[in-house]
Amino acid sequence: MEPRNAQTVAIQVQNFGFAPMRYEFPPTREFFSRGILTVDGPFWEHSRALIKPIFAKAQIANLGSLDAHLAKMIAYIPVDGSTFDLQPLLKRLFLDMNTEFIFGESSNVLEPDTDTNPDTFVNAFDQALLRLAQRLHLGRLWFLAGKTKQFRSDYRRVHEFIDSFVAKALKDKDVNEKSGLNDSADDDFHKTYFLPKELGKEVEDPVELRFQLLHIFFPARDSIAIVVTNVFFFLARHPEVFAKLREEVESIGDAPLTFELLKSMLYLRYVYNESNFPPLLDLRRCVDCDHIALRLRPPTPQSLRTALHDCIIPTGGGPDGKSPIFLQKHDHVEIWQSCMHRDPDIWGADAEQFRPERWVTARPTWEFIPFFGGPRICPAQQLVFTQATFTTVRLLQKFKGLKNRDPQPEFVELNKITVESRNGCSIALTPA
Repeated sequence: MEPRNAQTVAIQVQNFGFAPMRYEFPPTREFFSRGILTVDGPFWEHSRALIKPIFAKAQIANLGSLDAHLAKMIAYIPVDGSTFDLQPLLKRLFLDMNTEFIFGESSNVLEPDTDTNPDTFVNAFDQALLRLAQRLHLGRLWFLAGKTKQFRSDYRRVHEFIDSFVAKALKDKDVNEKSGLNDSADDDFHKTYFLPKELGKEVEDPVELRFQLLHIFFPARDSIAIVVTNVFFFLARHPEVFAKLREEVESIGDAPLTFELLKSMLYLRYVYNESNFPPLLDLRRCVDCDHIALRLRPPTPQSLRTALHDCIIPTGGGPDGKSPIFLQKHDHVEIWQSCMHRDPDIWGADAEQFRPERWVTARPTWEFIPFFGGPRICPAQQLVFTQATFTTVRLLQKFKGLKNRDPQPEFVELNKITVESRNGCSIALTPA
């Protein structure tokens, strides 16, 4: 994969888009409809402008809520050294955390006496994504995937879950309008950016509001849990890295875990760079590269675009592969980040190895784009970095030992739009 081609496709959003492969694809349209992940042009620009404020640094810096949810998750971890799967616990953690962050009210699936059955919703979401991925891979033959009734039953459960928050937001809006309350009211609700309320100012149709929220909730719900799972997957197989990382965690003592402190922990960043994140890139050097990125195990190993017009990518053609390539309207472009991230010409002979120390000197730009870049970069970069690293540090403060209990040494992929570990993350932890 040529980085210059990836840069061109990422930056030229007027020439390369999502809609022909997503919104115009019937199963995707049924599940996700219109939103920031499926459409192009003015509606995409409008959707992105609506959601951008929720990811402001002031919102991300408040980690007290995450700490409270994390304490509930830790209570489920065995302290006798027995084996457990970390991945489903992390999915519940970030389901609770991000329903609160996005909808203003947590799903509380980590509560032992909750009325919400976590398996019902989480499994429905997982199965709906798995069946959608199968249909996307089949393309025009998507109907051969079968189990259409089950697919619709699963994604409708997801819709119903989000609809409950939409109904509350619209009800609160109606009550506030009738009672004369406004955003200047001195209460906790109005001191925070409450996404359904803010979107409700622009979107009155509850169905459209549902899909706007789904496009934010989907990556928030899955991606952070996958990111942290992948880190512990590698740490469990590299005890020397775990020991070195825990030394750094111990060095901060009882200092409050803030965004600034987490960002300053160099080895923590190296570990995330190698298994998950890039560093927070210097905006003065590369504005369009400030995005979440994962090297060895990105949740999204490829990016697909469709040429919206006749256009050109800068290299890859001709006898020597260095000439431009002409693309006709409707041509598909596949950017395989996972191949570029393992290219020995970029990363060296040990490109396939997990070695966080490479990030002492590595300074990638467009060679390292698992969440792509340009105008459609993920607006939640700091949110994901902060939540994922906070969770990792807190777990390493609570537990001093980590052992791999997975009989399968290699990472086995499960593709559900995002890519996660098929076998989860079977480990044992020793309390500090």
